[in-house]
Amino acid sequence: MSFNGGKQYHIFNIQDNIYKDEFTSEESKEAFENGIFYTKIDGANGYHLDGILYERYDDKKNILDPNNLPDGIINIPVGENPCIYEGHHYYYSKMDSKTTNKKLKKVYEDLYYQLNTKKEKNGSVEFVGPNFQLTPRYNNNKYIFHQSLSLNLNFNRNFKNIKNYLNTVVEEGVVIEYKGKYWKIRSNLYDNNCKFDKLKKSWINWKKGKSLKIEEIKLLNTYASCSYNKEVEWDLIEKDPIDFNAKDLTSNVI
Repeated sequence: MSFNGGKQYHIFNIQDNIYKDEFTSEESKEAFENGIFYTKIDGANGYHLDGILYERYDDKKNILDPNNLPDGIINIPVGENPCIYEGHHYYYSKMDSKTTNKKLKKVYEDLYYQLNTKKEKNGSVEFVGPNFQLTPRYNNNKYIFHQSLSLNLNFNRNFKNIKNYLNTVVEEGVVIEYKGKYWKIRSNLYDNNCKFDKLKKSWINWKKGKSLKIEEIKLLNTYASCSYNKEVEWDLIEKDPIDFNAKDLTSNVI
């Protein structure tokens, strides 16, 4: 999988901001039944090309000329998903670690350090972490190749089963690739108050140092592998989630 960065299509029709058990087309039905499923991560789309990292840029004001782009801006790869739709025009913008913007410089340097520690093939990536949508489960900025997010679903593909799956794994959604075209299913269009949106809100509250409700603690503990520790407070841990006891809760929890 190497997503070209264009507009992804919905598999199901939407009514009143909720999915209907109804395919948008015969093509979407065929993609759902026969395509390859990938985890959809809540981050920022990007691309790796010959040792350079790019992030997607939306030229909403249509200022750029796609035939005469400035240095550091490239057209997104040609693909089945369009780069232009409903007032959007997508390009890729180079992440320049030599930028004079101190905040971006640190972010870019960290990403390039990860890139330089291993040989990577060209392809689409998702940038995640504190500077990219505050992605739940990621304490640090990093990139993930979309190809690595493929799923092996061992159940019948239908509207209800995908809904139950997303409610179990608590992810933003799934992407489906079929014949070079990319489709999407979002958790919050099954349920506008889905577990993933609750998890993200809890994660952001924690990252911003806000007081946490018990429900938020349980979400972080169960679905983000977080555990409360009296010495280091919240942190990601390399072990199975554990249950909270009342004695673990302190004044930063309400």
